[in-house]
Amino acid sequence: MSRTPLQWPKLIPLLFILLNSLHISVNSQSLDVQRSILLNLKQQWIGNQPTLETWDAISSPCNWSRIDCADDMVIGVFLSNLYISKEIPATICELQSLTDLDLSYNLIPGEFPTVLYNCPNLQYLRLVKNSFVGQLPQDIHNLSNLQLLDLADNGFTGDIPRAMGQLKDLSILRLNTNAFNGTFPADIGNLSKLVELELYGNRFVPMKIPPEFGRLERIERLSMSECNLIGEIPESFGNLSSLELLDLSSNDLVGSIPRSLVQLKKLRSLSLDTNKLSGEIPSSFHPLNWMETIDLSTNNLTGQIPTTLSLLRKLSDLILFDNHLSGVLPPELGLHSMLRRLDVHNNQISGQLPKSLCARRSLEDITAFSNNLTGKIPKSLAECSSLETIQLHNNGFSGEVPPGVWTLTSLSVLTLSSNGF
Repeated sequence: MSRTPLQWPKLIPLLFILLNSLHISVNSQSLDVQRSILLNLKQQWIGNQPTLETWDAISSPCNWSRIDCADDMVIGVFLSNLYISKEIPATICELQSLTDLDLSYNLIPGEFPTVLYNCPNLQYLRLVKNSFVGQLPQDIHNLSNLQLLDLADNGFTGDIPRAMGQLKDLSILRLNTNAFNGTFPADIGNLSKLVELELYGNRFVPMKIPPEFGRLERIERLSMSECNLIGEIPESFGNLSSLELLDLSSNDLVGSIPRSLVQLKKLRSLSLDTNKLSGEIPSSFHPLNWMETIDLSTNNLTGQIPTTLSLLRKLSDLILFDNHLSGVLPPELGLHSMLRRLDVHNNQISGQLPKSLCARRSLEDITAFSNNLTGKIPKSLAECSSLETIQLHNNGFSGEVPPGVWTLTSLSVLTLSSNGF
């Protein structure tokens, strides 16, 4: 008996319909499974919350509040500020496409949740301001796809593990304001994609800044204030060409400020205050530098204030108090930028106040008490309606106080005692 040959052109549409129906079936089942996982989390872990009223047994979880989906798959779960007080359950990783998890501002206890190692696609993890304690695990590199890790404002202690340097895709690392009291690894310098590193507010054992940190060529924000740092600022920091904010304040750093550091053109904020830095302020600032805030206060800096500082076109805050600076203030200070705050008190600065301080009508605070300033108070200050604070006591000013000073409407602090008026 002869067989009728298969007519493939006629079968292709039927196959397409069959495969398409299977695809719909798989997605539909996947949504059911994901809904069940999330509802179980709500019942057993999160509890009833007004913001989760949309979480029901009928609608798609992709239409729920605090849930983000792509192609009918849950990829984001955002449960911040829900007063969650139980440890993270392993079942959360049954959401197989989960990439973004935010559990910030809760009361979640326990050690670092290694159950999240079972979330194979996790890229963004925020556990800010919870009740986590203990040491970070040595195998934290198992979260191999992480791009953002934010553990700020918890109670983590001990060392930051070397394995942190193996999270090759990490771009944001925030470990600030914990109770770390061990060491941090030079291996962090291997994180070539790192854009933001926040370690401030941890009392590590006294440590030098690893020169390897100078390899972080993409870093834009580097904050390590109150970290018990010692030694000098690495010369390699001059290689951080993308750096916009550097905060190394409130440490025990010594030595001079690297010239290459102040030549970084994208640097907007430089905070090196409350250290033991010495030598002169580098004069190598470039006029095209983006610098807005410079705080070098409470150090042992000597010499004159470089005139190049007055040429920075974006400079708004210049804070240099409690040093051993001498010489005169740059005469063009305030002429080329929207200067908002000048604080140079407790130095040995001489000469007169620059007439241009309020040339851009932006000056709010001039604090220069306990110096060797002389001459008259510039009449231009009497016309500076933005001024809120003038502190010039304990100097050698003479002549009359410009009458307009007394009627400045925004002025709330004025101290002129111990002068020659």
